[in-house]
Amino acid sequence: YMGIIMFKKEEKPIPGERLTKDEGVIKERLLEGKGEYPKTGQEIAVVYKGVWTNGDEMESNMSVQAPYKFIVGIGQVMQGWDIVIPTMKKGERAKVTIEPKYASGWPTCPTYFPFDAKAQYEIDLLDFYEKRRTLSAYKIEELEKYAEEYKSQGKEWFLANRNNYAMYCYYESLRFIESIDKMLPPHLELQKAVKLNLAVCYFKDSNWNETIKMCTSLLNDYPKLIKALYLRGSSYAKQEKNEQAIKDLEQVVQAAPEDTKAKNEYERLLKIKSKLVPKKSHKTVYSELFDTHKLYEEKPIIQKALPKYNPHNPRVYIDIQIGKEEPQRVVFELFADILPKTCENFKCLCTGEKKSLNPKLHYAGCLILAISKGFGMFIGDLENKVGIEGKKCATHCIYGSAFPDEGFSVAHAKEGTLSMYNSGKDANASQFIITFRACPDLDGRQVAFGRVIKGMLAIKKIENVPTNPEGKPNDQIYIVDCGAYPDPIISPENCQH
Repeated sequence: YMGIIMFKKEEKPIPGERLTKDEGVIKERLLEGKGEYPKTGQEIAVVYKGVWTNGDEMESNMSVQAPYKFIVGIGQVMQGWDIVIPTMKKGERAKVTIEPKYASGWPTCPTYFPFDAKAQYEIDLLDFYEKRRTLSAYKIEELEKYAEEYKSQGKEWFLANRNNYAMYCYYESLRFIESIDKMLPPHLELQKAVKLNLAVCYFKDSNWNETIKMCTSLLNDYPKLIKALYLRGSSYAKQEKNEQAIKDLEQVVQAAPEDTKAKNEYERLLKIKSKLVPKKSHKTVYSELFDTHKLYEEKPIIQKALPKYNPHNPRVYIDIQIGKEEPQRVVFELFADILPKTCENFKCLCTGEKKSLNPKLHYAGCLILAISKGFGMFIGDLENKVGIEGKKCATHCIYGSAFPDEGFSVAHAKEGTLSMYNSGKDANASQFIITFRACPDLDGRQVAFGRVIKGMLAIKKIENVPTNPEGKPNDQIYIVDCGAYPDPIISPENCQH
């Protein structure tokens, strides 16, 4: 015979308030609540996590969208819960330790009891109230009242940094407002506001999937809702889904350019994209900029180098401003002795002398639409001077909507060449290019009709302005003034003498 002596391991005292004389139910308050205590017979809404003191897990419910609800004090839950819940206030979080003899009752009772272990629950008391009717039994006025009250409570909890309580209130608000059979505009506005608040809560909790889900639900009904676009785009960015993020944030930046937070994130993602995506050729950037028009087929070329400087040719200037910097002047010689019709159109658009025919016939106020480093800059949309993206540049000229190609005898032989942009054969109007280098691939396609004779430093500075991958400058660059330049040029830049 061998006797076996079992020694029970000495346990450390469990902190908290003893709710029973035998210490079978112990409550430790983790977060303070507010208001009154629930009473027997009231309906309770909680979320909870359960574990055994030996580390084993048990049933939990942490869904604020569908919390566990029961009537307190009538045996619908384990005895320990009926003891602890009446000692908690709304908004309180408590850690509760329960001896097995108090852990009987359905459905929160454990399905098994490990040897020598106690049940521990972390309980959040979200809400309690007198037992309610089914939602279909409420009048519209009552549903509206509860929806507004819960929305207001949700805001209070959110400002107190109690996100899960805020989300519970917002979901309850939605439950009431969406029970109205025929929602009117005020109901829809309330629904939109509550869903947006939920998206903010999920975003604050770094729950990117639920943020995206909630924002997508909103954007299905309100495609231009800026805050939803920002939250969804930022959530995509957190998941490194940069293509989706850029699409959303681009809309935010266009609609709210003063939103520096969105703009900074958008630019950060574009920089990442530019490092991953092969750089587009200047032809691709150029054709996409102007609504995917392709440069038309090769034409016969009678090519020669840029002509010598002719002081009798007309000279015009444009004053270009980068962001908030001081404007810088660029002066052109126009080859009117070779291409008189093309040069007359450009000269009149600089001076504005034909505005009596059409007020839009003036380059003043035009944005630089795109910059392709190592190639050129594109300017001259007279219709949309603010540079509306996605629109084909409007065609205005002093001859009507467009005029034919006058000739290709001048080559794009050097930096600072002034050339027409034409989206097809004989389709010249107001758009033009200033090249950053020799561009022989444009010969026979675009009509080169002038050159920079003063201000090449300004052109080189513009070439190095940061842009997005499509070539749009990060800072606005535009023509603040332009006109005829009557003063003689003693030593013209960029010319053969």
